[in-house]
Amino acid sequence: MEIKITGSSDLDTAKRKAAVEKLLKLSTKGLENLASLAESEKARGYIENPVKFNTLKTFL
Repeated sequence: MEIKITGSSDLDTAKRKAAVEKLLKLSTKGLENLASLAESEKARGYIENPVKFNTLKTFL
């Protein structure tokens, strides 16, 4: 199975590919856990907001 990664620009596509390559280092369970966060509107709010994400990183 091949996954096509596209972004809004060449730079955005490169950043997305690099991020996905890092995620591939996780176990299957880790990927499943991240996928469940991606389905949560509240979790996405923390991940996509720079201030909230920094708070989350500090907590972890």
